[in-house]
Amino acid sequence: MSNIKILKTTEEKTELYTTVYIEDIKRAYHLYDSALYIWDITDALRLGKIVKEYIFSCKFRNQLHLINDIFNLNTGLKFKDLLLNPESVKFNLDEIKLSGRVLKSIDVFTPFYKVPNDVSLLKAKYNLGEIKKMLMNGQIKKVTTKMELSDDYKYDNDCNFQKNREIDKACFLKELVEYPSGWWVSKLETDKFGRRYIDVNCHQFRYERCWLDKDEKNNIDKELKINAKNHSNNNMIERSEKVCDEITALIIEKYPEFTWTQANEYAKKIFIKTLDGLSKSVK
Repeated sequence: MSNIKILKTTEEKTELYTTVYIEDIKRAYHLYDSALYIWDITDALRLGKIVKEYIFSCKFRNQLHLINDIFNLNTGLKFKDLLLNPESVKFNLDEIKLSGRVLKSIDVFTPFYKVPNDVSLLKAKYNLGEIKKMLMNGQIKKVTTKMELSDDYKYDNDCNFQKNREIDKACFLKELVEYPSGWWVSKLETDKFGRRYIDVNCHQFRYERCWLDKDEKNNIDKELKINAKNHSNNNMIERSEKVCDEITALIIEKYPEFTWTQANEYAKKIFIKTLDGLSKSVK
């Protein structure tokens, strides 16, 4: 998922490896090692419109060389002017090339477009287009990862499959708009606290969850208590298993003819009987 930055006005300092969206001039740019991409996003996400894309590419893999060459040949040029009128700037033809293309506006993301009408929340099933609209309108309050899979199982397991990681909503919307292939939407569901959510998944390796309700403090407190109780129960189970293993080892030491499974069964019975006796004595 690509990084994005949203600005009200243009900054002279350029960002690297980040798509920057500038509200006042309706432009976006992305600076790579050897290329600068510029988009006129005035009509992005509008049906029947187009978006112009400009690409300054440099034969050297050095973004400073690309930027410096342009500004050295254009005295007094501001970065804002470059973004607004890329075709009017001078550059070294031996080292830099300017190309461009026209894109369908519906396939280009902008964080500044809002759809006029909200999507009904009374439906049982939604499509990808409606999910995009709900993200634009703020009807989706939060996006979290249910599970993500890669070809490295050890890494996935170490990262707990990215479970419960919160995803930036604008980044997620950009991905759905510009890379829509393979995504599918599950039905509307409700969790144990009454919070509504829709799972939005890509093929069989990415499972993201879009929440329609905010996290209320009492729900968070309940969830923390449940997690704490589960953790306590898990600790108790681990300690009980450890005690049973120690009793099993003592039984085998005294009666070598027993297998581990047989001795472990006796150990569990001894452990449970001991706990029952302690419980009665306390009462």
